[in-house]
Amino acid sequence: MFMLECLKCKSHCCVGGFAFVGINDAKKIKKFTGLDYKEFLDYSKLSKKVLKMLKEDDPVLEGTLRYSLVKDGRLLRIKNDKKCFFFKNGKCSIYSVRPKICRIYPYWCVKLISGRIKVIEHDSENTCAICDVDNVDETEIKKLFNDILKEAKYYEKHIDEFLRYLI
Repeated sequence: MFMLECLKCKSHCCVGGFAFVGINDAKKIKKFTGLDYKEFLDYSKLSKKVLKMLKEDDPVLEGTLRYSLVKDGRLLRIKNDKKCFFFKNGKCSIYSVRPKICRIYPYWCVKLISGRIKVIEHDSENTCAICDVDNVDETEIKKLFNDILKEAKYYEKHIDEFLRYLI
């Protein structure tokens, strides 16, 4: 959708942050890479600083949704040691099956009182040189947003069952 080659702007997408991964996204990544879940998933406790950041995030942004999925201080995410596990040679090595949150970046959506969905930039100061913020496919962004919301509901119901693959 947007990615060509990362210019390593140290934004919070592939470098510096972490990517939440839903169960269905994790299954697609496993199938695509042939890796065991333990090799690329992290379900360790989040730091108090990260939990506080998620809890205090703007209520219409992604952090609030992620915080609602935290269980015992944990949230399923792609391994990240200062950069995403799949960020290799300046590119996403799983680009065609990257998690929905990566597909929607740097956008998010807000459900208006009317029920309409409005696409917004997730970061007011987006520094990603690759994303073309003037040429957005709002229909695709809205679909991804709805898929993320569905995935969150699925995650809530099935995370305990899924964790048996990580233990």
